[in-house]
Amino acid sequence: LCVVWLMTSSAQEKIVRSAPNDLWACAFLAAAVHLVYRVVGYVVATAAQLPGREWVTIVLMCSQKSLPVCVSVLSALPPSLRAHAGLMIVPCIMAHAAQLIIDSILAVRWEQPDANESLLGQLIPK
Repeated sequence: LCVVWLMTSSAQEKIVRSAPNDLWACAFLAAAVHLVYRVVGYVVATAAQLPGREWVTIVLMCSQKSLPVCVSVLSALPPSLRAHAGLMIVPCIMAHAAQLIIDSILAVRWEQPDANESLLGQLIPK
């Protein structure tokens, strides 16, 4: 997280000058990409007819993208693009926040005790 903080603080002026609509568009697109991957995970886990706990694991984890991986990719860019890495990290942070919020809501909703797998609700195929 320190690396992310350093990258964003170095681009603070650019971030502040960004249009608010651009930032909202980034947040919306970040959540949309995460939800698309979530739907793909849902379809794959359902098609594989996985038991409840494994189904939840696949659906939750197949859409995860890692903020440290984003930082690594940005640092590997050519020098001409790397100069804007501080600004390019903003959508990565928004995507990370979106997936944390979405997945925490689903994880609580799909929480299941070990003894009774029927509590997963109607979303999980049996």
